[in-house]
Amino acid sequence: MKPWIVITCLSLIGCTTVAQQPQPTITTYGHFKLDGQELIWQHVIDTTLRPEDVRTFYNHLSRMSDITLEDNTLLASFDMLTFDGNRYGGIAFGHWALVSSTPLLSGRLKIDLKNDRYRITVYDLRFIDYPEDKSCAPRYQSASHALLMREARSIKPTAAVPDVLGVYDRFFQEYFPVHASAREDDF
Repeated sequence: MKPWIVITCLSLIGCTTVAQQPQPTITTYGHFKLDGQELIWQHVIDTTLRPEDVRTFYNHLSRMSDITLEDNTLLASFDMLTFDGNRYGGIAFGHWALVSSTPLLSGRLKIDLKNDRYRITVYDLRFIDYPEDKSCAPRYQSASHALLMREARSIKPTAAVPDVLGVYDRFFQEYFPVHASAREDDF
């Protein structure tokens, strides 16, 4: 047998073996994590505030609506929340295409309150994309659809996803006032 045929066959066998190796399963990134088949952002904050004080704070945020406080749980929605990605570390040029052309967000907020801390959970996160024709309605793209694998069991292992999640993680830590880490063991 000719040596170049043997070398070609061995190279193809090596390439297919490498290609069939499983991708790593990524279930958390920063304060983002998988909850079932949904990507959520969750963080615990030390506080001395009363539940009414927390409610008052979120009532003053311009993009928050439908704020309710029942049994030490605050629920709210937000829409058209915008931010400057460059301020939070920037997103590489090609990576914006992963989420949308504009950094507008929509979603829901749940805050579980205890005596000395509270846990913020951002869920049902959606990216908003406005078409060029302003007469058309905006399109909402689920963050889970954009950032998770097809089966929604892991975060996509691409370079763009950690870049995008890192910027949103820093933004959420500032917008939903995260001042210090707290014990997360008994929530």
